[in-house]
Amino acid sequence: MLFRHASTAAVIAVFTLVSSACQSEDPRVASLQAGMTKDSVSVVMGAPDVPLKAYLMGGQYIEILMFRSDGQSGPADDLPRKSLLPLVIVDGALTGWGWAHLDSVAGQHNIPVDPAQ
Repeated sequence: MLFRHASTAAVIAVFTLVSSACQSEDPRVASLQAGMTKDSVSVVMGAPDVPLKAYLMGGQYIEILMFRSDGQSGPADDLPRKSLLPLVIVDGALTGWGWAHLDSVAGQHNIPVDPAQ
């Protein structure tokens, strides 16, 4: 009986965390879809806030675009990592966004990424 209550509490806690994370997420992200062209991403997100980083790795052209998270101000170079939203474009198509996705792609292709701040 105790186990059932503990597992129910765990499910509620995870749901609460996911819900709160979604509420604070940049609203532009809702319009992003994997496979979008870089031009379509620019229409949704606007111009990147940090200069483009591009790499040619294993025959793939990988671009990392950084945007301020919604509501952040100040010079983008001075913002902590958590205040920026990375988008990854491979060969002209959006593959994903967020730090987990960038860290995964960077790890696969040995791309240097600034450590978490």
